[in-house]
Amino acid sequence: MTPTPLAAGFAVPALAIAGLAAAAIPVLVHLLLRRRRRPIEWAAMDLLRKALERRRRQLRLERLLLLAIRMAALALLGAALARPYFGEAGRGGESRTIWIVLDDGISTRVAVDADGTAFDRLVEETVAWLERGSVGDEIGVVLAAGTPRVLVEPTADRRRVAERLRSHAPTLAGTDLDAGLALVASRLAEIPSIEPIVLVASEFRRGSLGRSTDESGSGSSGLAAIEDLQRLALPPAETPIDNVQVVSIRPGRAPAGGGPASVAVELARQGSLGSASTRISLSGPRLATAVERDVRWREGDRTASVELLVPVPQLAEGEDPNLLLEISVPPDDQAADDRRFGLLDARRRIRVGIVSDGRDSREWLTRALAPSAETPIEMVPIEAALVDETSLRSLDVVVVARPDLVPASGWSDLGAMIDRGGMVMAAPPADGGGLAWLDRLAEIVPDRTWSFGAGVLEIADGPGSRIDPSTPHRAWLDMIAAEFEELAVPVSMARRLDVGSGIAESEIVMRSLDGAPLVLASTAPGGGSLALFAFALDLEWSDLPVRPLMVPLVQELLREGLVRSRIRNVGTVGDEESAGLAAAAAVEAPDGRRLSVREGRLERAIEETGRHEILDAAGGRLGALVANIEASSSATDPSDRGAIASRLEEAGVWSFTDDLDRDGVAAAGESGDARLSMWMIAGVIGLLLVETVLSRRFSRVTGGGETEVAAPAFLAAYGVDEGGRRASETSS
Repeated sequence: MTPTPLAAGFAVPALAIAGLAAAAIPVLVHLLLRRRRRPIEWAAMDLLRKALERRRRQLRLERLLLLAIRMAALALLGAALARPYFGEAGRGGESRTIWIVLDDGISTRVAVDADGTAFDRLVEETVAWLERGSVGDEIGVVLAAGTPRVLVEPTADRRRVAERLRSHAPTLAGTDLDAGLALVASRLAEIPSIEPIVLVASEFRRGSLGRSTDESGSGSSGLAAIEDLQRLALPPAETPIDNVQVVSIRPGRAPAGGGPASVAVELARQGSLGSASTRISLSGPRLATAVERDVRWREGDRTASVELLVPVPQLAEGEDPNLLLEISVPPDDQAADDRRFGLLDARRRIRVGIVSDGRDSREWLTRALAPSAETPIEMVPIEAALVDETSLRSLDVVVVARPDLVPASGWSDLGAMIDRGGMVMAAPPADGGGLAWLDRLAEIVPDRTWSFGAGVLEIADGPGSRIDPSTPHRAWLDMIAAEFEELAVPVSMARRLDVGSGIAESEIVMRSLDGAPLVLASTAPGGGSLALFAFALDLEWSDLPVRPLMVPLVQELLREGLVRSRIRNVGTVGDEESAGLAAAAAVEAPDGRRLSVREGRLERAIEETGRHEILDAAGGRLGALVANIEASSSATDPSDRGAIASRLEEAGVWSFTDDLDRDGVAAAGESGDARLSMWMIAGVIGLLLVETVLSRRFSRVTGGGETEVAAPAFLAAYGVDEGGRRASETSS
C-alpha cells in the first residue's frame, strides 16, 4: 500500500459551521448588556468612581476571559457533533470511494420474516456495514434493477446515504448485476479513487442472477482493470422460500364459429417440492365468470403446465378485440409473481388484403385463403398502385400477387406494416413482369439477409422440380408435418426465382430436393412476418395450386404469421424497448401516465404490469400491450456461495463480508474518529466547568455564599449595581 497524505475534514460540515456561528452568541449577549445608563452627578460618587477606576482593567480582563471560554465551548461542541476525521484523502487530494451496487430487483421483494422483505434486510445490513467504515470515505450507490442507474452520487454524508437507501423501494424489474458493476467501473474510470471499494448488496437468490447476460461472470464490466480495488459482497441468503410462480400465459385465438378459446398456462415453484396442490384462477374484465382449476404437484416437480378453456364473449362491431386475461395463484411470500397477464384475440374474422390484377393467381389465392363459406376470412381487393398506409391500416394480412405493380412508396408502407406486427405474403407475378421489385422486397426483410439472382430459372424434370418431403419447417408447418410427405410428393415445379445463397436455415420454410429454397419466411422483432413464394401461384410455374398441399400450406403460413404478430402485444417490466412500437408515439400505462416513444424506444422503462395502450401521434389507439415481470428474475431459491464467487471472479477476487473482520475492512476506521469526537466533547465539558468556577469567582461569591462588597440598593439609580462590581460598565 502506498503511503498517502493525511487530510482533515468533517463528516457533517453543516454542524461545524453551526458551531462556529453559535460562538458569536456570547459576543451578542455581551454587547446587548452594555447598555448605557444616563449618569447622575452626585458629589459622594467621586469617591466610589475613584475606587472602581482602579479595578477597571481587571474587570475587563475577567469579562474577556469568560467570553473567550464560552465562545470556545460552543465552537468545540459544534465541531465535535460534526464528527471530525483525519483519514487518507488519496493522491492529489482525491478521497477514497465506496460504491454500493444495490440489488433492488423483484427477487428482493420476497418476504423473509414478519419484519419485512429481503430488500429491507439488505438495506439495514448495508447501513450497518457503512457505519463501521471511515467517515472520510465518499459513498455512492448504484441500483442494479432494470437499467442500472446512480441513486446517490459519492458523498461523505453517510446519514444522507442511509436516508436515501431506506426511502427507496424495490422495483418489479429484474436484477442485472453485470450492468450495475459495469456502471461502477465506468464511474471509477472517470473519477479515480485511491483503493476504492465495491460492495455488492444482494441476497444472490437465483432471481438476482437470472437477468445477467454474461454467464461466465462480470469480467466484461471493466472492474478487473482497476488496481487496488477491494471487491466485497454481502453474504448470500441460505434459507429456501416456498414460491409458486405463474411463468407464462399463451392465449389462443377465438374460434371462428364461437365457443371457448384455449389458454396455455405454465407454473413453476421453488422451495419445498413435496406433493401439493395449487388452485389457479383465470379472470378478465370482460369475461362473464372466472375459470378455476387445481394443479397437482408430484413430489420433486418444479414445473407444471395446464390448458384452460375460456368462454369468449360475443363482441359488438368495432369493439376492441383484445381481451385482457389474468392468471393468478394464491398469494405467497413472493407476491410479485403470483399473477400474469395476456391478451386474447377475440376477432371472429381476419381481414386479408389481396394485391392482384384479377387474373388466375387471385382466384387460386382466394380459394386457398377461403376454401369454404365458413372460413373466418374477409378478403379485401387492393389496387397495386394504391397500396399505402391508409389502405393497409385495417388489415391483418396482405397477399401481394402482383409485386411488380406496387410503387416504391407502397413497399415502404408494407415494411411499416411488418414493423408494427402485420403479415405480408408475396409471390412473383405469373407473367414475370420484371424483377426490380425483388430489390424493394429485400429492403423490408427484417434481417436483410435475402438475396436474389438475375432472373427466373427454368427447371427440367429432376430433383429441382420436386419438393423435399423430409424437411417441413417445424415452426411454420408443424400442424401438417405428419402429412407433409404425402402432400408434397405429387407437386412439381417448372419455374422459380433464382434465390441467392446464405439465407439462414431458420428462414427456409420449404425447399426442393436439390436444396433450393421454395418458400421463405422472416419475422421482425415487432412480431410482424414476411413470407415469399419463390414461384408464382400459377400453373405455368407449378401445379401446386391444384394440389391438396395448396390450401394447408397457405393456411399454415397465415396461422403462424398471425400467431407471431401477437408477440408484439407483450412487454417486460424494466425494459425500455418492446416489440410493436415502431409506429407508436406513446404508451399509456394502467395508471394513466404516458411514456413517449422515439424510434421504437420508450423514454423510460416500463414500471407496471397489466395492460398498456399503444397510441399514435394524434393520441389515437394503435393497439394494446401487456407488460409482465420477467419470471426468472423473481425465483427465490438461494444460490451456492461457491457458484457466486466463481461467477464474479473474472472481475477480480471477491470476498463476502462475513468472512472478514469488518472493523478492518476500511482503513482509518470509525473508532479513531469516534475517540476524537469524544475527546472534543470532554473538552467542552471541561471548558464549561472552568467557566462556572471563574464566573463565580469573578462575581466575588465566596464558598459560604457571602459577598465581599455589597453596595446599597439605592446606588443602582446612579450607575452602581447592588454588588458594586458593574459601575465601570456604565461609564465605559
